This record gives sequence, C-alpha cells and structure tokens, in this order.
Amino acid sequence: MSIFSVEVQEADFNLSPKLMNLFLPRRTFLKRSAAGALAAALGRGNIFPQDTPRQLGAEDEAAPVPKRDEPQIRVLMHEPNLEPLDIERSRTLIARDLANDPLPQPMSTAEGRARITLSKEPLQLAARLKIPGFGEVNCIADNHGQGYTKPGNIEFVAEAAATRLRRVREAALEAKQAGVPNDPKLDEQLQAAAEALSSGAGAGPIPLAYKSLAYSLPAGERLALNRARHRISKLAAPRSEFLFGGLASGWERGPAFEKPFTELFNYATISWYTWARTSEPVDTRIDYTRKDRSLNWCRAHKIVPKGFGYVYLANGATPEWIRSWSFDKLLAEYKRIVAQTSRRYAESLPFMEVINEAHDKANIFHLSHEQLVELTREACRAAREGSSTIKRLLNHCCLWGEYARRANPGNMHCCRRGVRADRSAVILFAIRPLRD
Repeated sequence: MSIFSVEVQEADFNLSPKLMNLFLPRRTFLKRSAAGALAAALGRGNIFPQDTPRQLGAEDEAAPVPKRDEPQIRVLMHEPNLEPLDIERSRTLIARDLANDPLPQPMSTAEGRARITLSKEPLQLAARLKIPGFGEVNCIADNHGQGYTKPGNIEFVAEAAATRLRRVREAALEAKQAGVPNDPKLDEQLQAAAEALSSGAGAGPIPLAYKSLAYSLPAGERLALNRARHRISKLAAPRSEFLFGGLASGWERGPAFEKPFTELFNYATISWYTWARTSEPVDTRIDYTRKDRSLNWCRAHKIVPKGFGYVYLANGATPEWIRSWSFDKLLAEYKRIVAQTSRRYAESLPFMEVINEAHDKANIFHLSHEQLVELTREACRAAREGSSTIKRLLNHCCLWGEYARRANPGNMHCCRRGVRADRSAVILFAIRPLRD
C-alpha cells in the first residue's frame, strides 16, 4: 500500500494562500512558529522554552575538516548577482555518491566556497539554491553523470544547471520511448534552458546558469506530471489502495475544513495525546482525549487514520518533569507508553508513528547515537508487543540525509541493530514551500 501525506504543523492558526507561497526555509519557520507548535503539542498554555541555538537546524551536521594532504575539490558558490551564496544555503552543501546516498566526506567552508575531500568512489554534490521565478530547491551537480574524482575547481551553479538539463533531457527521451505524448511547452522550456547555457554574451555564466535552471526545473516538474498522467490513463480503474492524506487536527473548525479535506483525502494523521503536568499517578500521565476525538472524526468520515506511539524528544512533546530522567528510566517509560498506546488502539489504528525525527532537533536529552538507536529499537518492539496488527512507521524529515555528514559511530544503523518497522511513507510538510 502506498502512502502520501501532506501535513501542516499542528498549531492554532490559519495560513492564507499568500503566506503559503512565501519562500520560508525550514529553520526560519521553526523559529517563527515554535510557540504555536509547542502549544498544540501539549494543549493551550503549556509552552516550554526551546533550546533554540542547539536544536534548530541540528539535522545540518557539520562535516569533519579535510587534511591538507588529501585530494580535494574546491567548490565555488554564487547568487545570481555574483555575490557569495547566502550562508544558510552554503551550509546545505553535501557530498553524495552516484546512488544519491550521503557521503561523510571531510569539508571546510568559507564565504561562497568550500573544499571537499574526494572519496574512493565518484561523488556528486548537492546544495540548496534560490532560483528566480521558481523557488528554493536542492540542486545537484554530477559532472556529466560521471561524478567528481579528480582535484580541481568547480562553479557549483553552472555545474548544477548542466546536470539538471541533461537529466531532464534523458528522462524526456525515456518518457517518449514509453509512449508519453509530446508536449510542446516542455520542449520550449528545455530549448530555453539549453540556449541560456550556450549563450556566450550578456550577464555571464552564473546568471545564465540560474536562468537555465529557471527553465529546466519547471520542465522536470512538467515532465513528471506528464508521465504520471500517462501511467494513470493506462489504469483500468482508480487505485483504491493508494492513501493520500493530511493532518486532521483542523476538524474542529467545521465545514470550512471538513468539506475540502474529505473531498480530497482518504487518509489522515490524527492528533497525538497530551501529557499530565505531574508524573503521579502513573496511570494518568497520558491523556488520550484529544487523540480519541480526532480518531472518531476520521472514522465517522471513513478516512483511514494514522496515529502516534509516540517518542518525540522535543520540548513541545515532553513534560517538564521527565527532562531530568536518566536514559534507563526514560527508556522504560517510553516502552511503557508505546506499548500501552498501541494496545489501546489495536482495533482502531492501522498505522502508528513510533518515533519522530530522533536524528534532528528532537534530542533535548542529548542522547548518544547508540542510545537513540536503542530507543528506536525498543519503541518498535513495544509497539508490536501492544498490537500484532498495527503497522509501525518511523518519521524521518531529512530526505537529503543532512545529518549524515559525519559517519555513524561504529557504522551503527537502525536495521543492523534490530530495528523493525513496517511501512514507509512520503510526508510533505506543506508549511515549508521549498519545492523539494
């Protein structure tokens, strides 16, 4: 079964279409909306202060520093006006293998430039660029598909423009061979992208590379839609097993929320539980009222629900009284809560998110990597102990693997340490319109 979920941070405010069209980077959004999101996590008025400098952007792990005698490439990065690339976007530069997995390569950065130690295998580079007329998006440079293997200097934007044009052209050829109908608009976009790169006059290679990306990026989007429409047209009937949904916490707003939501979605992420202000008695630490109401609304409208287990190690999702606990005590409590929750909803929830973004800002306990892996494994086991049928999900927000700029200690991975989950899901946070 395929799942695609569009989720908005759970907070008590409405977003206008105008606001949704703003270019709002993840870190900026988190800083601006922390209070609202935290209030929703524990109920109105329960706002705990965030350790903002440490937590926000913690997924952007710093790479180790290169050694002088290591073979390196020097990457130059510019804005369309030839200024050095914005520091926030420069920090997104990451080395990846040709299969697009992150490589923990040593890297040093300065204003508008970086040095990266070459790998034993070809590597490609990715970084976030703000494309005029399109948006802010991760772009890739792969050296004509061969990867970078030799020391030298590269201009990232120019390389990224060439890479994007080549990839869309290759995908367009595959689509044509698969019978996707011709699209004159797509052809025009690719022609304009190519002409920008081949032009020897005017503003110079960097502005022209941005101009090319402004055509090739939407061309790729258009091609993806064309291919999808072609595949859909071949289906004998709509896919009934495909779940498409969003966050259902707005159901209390009435018809203004209910009508468009139920017309568009057949799947929803329900609200999670709230914590008590005191730890005793143990039986009342968790209040499921809000979660039950959200679940009941989904069931009444024949919408498949996804719930929470729920390990989320952020200030907004943990009570103050638990934050001084040792790891062993914390582990035991989360095992108890996850098992209790999955047992409670064994007959009503087909999907349950067990742990959320432990690799990211959600680590207020400063747990080690080994402890986070152990907590993930034990939480998944607890979920299965509580229910033999609930499908367990792990929430992962960093699709580009930014946290993997450094290798895991001891090459420790969840799967290798016995973590077992049941489903993968694509979740698009619509509150962050970066056009990923």
